[in-house]
Amino acid sequence: RLKERRDYIHERLNEIEGISAQKPAGAFYIFPKIEENDDKKFVLDVLQKAHVLFVHGSGFGSHGDGHFRSIFLPSVAVIEHAMNALETFMKER
Repeated sequence: RLKERRDYIHERLNEIEGISAQKPAGAFYIFPKIEENDDKKFVLDVLQKAHVLFVHGSGFGSHGDGHFRSIFLPSVAVIEHAMNALETFMKER
């Protein structure tokens, strides 16, 4: 089930303009890169406008600047809802 969820979120994130992600090999989270410099502001904006919670990448050290972290433990239906909201958010920016 985790492989299916990982593959789904990986594919969806890479379809969203301004976001790119590598497929995780053995984790239950993904660490996408965003084209914006301020990842902290990005995750706060997504939370406020799309109602989806991510963790800012810079919270994991300087190597996380310009990234955010998302788990993929929820069902595909829940991940799909979050990715749809994120995609709408990115299109409206």
